Amino acid sequence: MAEATPTPGMDLEAVMRIIAQMNADNQQNMLSAIAEMKKPTEREQKKLDAEELKLQQHQTSRIKLAQAEEDRKRMQASSCAHATTHPGTGVTKHCWRAQVHTPHNEKPYFVPTCTQCFTQLPHILATTEMLTQGVNLDQYAGLNIDVLRNWGTAAQKQADAA
Repeated sequence: MAEATPTPGMDLEAVMRIIAQMNADNQQNMLSAIAEMKKPTEREQKKLDAEELKLQQHQTSRIKLAQAEEDRKRMQASSCAHATTHPGTGVTKHCWRAQVHTPHNEKPYFVPTCTQCFTQLPHILATTEMLTQGVNLDQYAGLNIDVLRNWGTAAQKQADAA
């Protein structure tokens, strides 16, 4: 019987490896081409850069405006006497006003607000009388920021003790 002579060429495994390598190369080339196509052109990139610069300038402008507004509020509050003086009688009255707030699951409180500069102080716990009669800050003579802050601290201490 004749011996089988080896046929020149490659076996099936080698062919499959070559095909797999060709597929991987093709996929890599395709991904590279897609990435290159997605890149903006020079003109588009300039437009994108200009838009980004414009956004940054607007953001910087908004920040500066907000800072200026906060500075204006601070200056207005620091220069405000939180009081008015009647030109005819010379009587000085404070400008603090407030209204009791009763949010759900919170203790009733009020926020003193100056009617001239609109400065608002931190919450002050309201008494039961204030719930029924109102805060009536206009009836307190000599009321100022320090008195209101001390009042708020004392009310908070009293609530914490209870």
